Amino acid sequence: MNYKTVFLLQGVLKHDPIADLFHHYGPEPGPLDEVKMWERQLGRLHSILRQLESPVAKDILQNLDQAQSQYSSSFNHVRKDVNKVWF
Repeated sequence: MNYKTVFLLQGVLKHDPIADLFHHYGPEPGPLDEVKMWERQLGRLHSILRQLESPVAKDILQNLDQAQSQYSSSFNHVRKDVNKVWF
């Protein structure tokens, strides 16, 4: 996981619902537009969580921890942030 990936993940985690609604549905979004926006955001978060909990990701994190890699800290922060948002 590189810094660009961490930055993209943090963008999903720091979601601005008002800006997202205006961006996708214009200046006067309706209630169903908001539902669609939250469903899309939920899908993004679920996708990130599935990837972070995959055996491959867990193996990578274990290897990063053992190697005392600088990426280990970033990866762990993203996992904690996703868990905070999800649970």
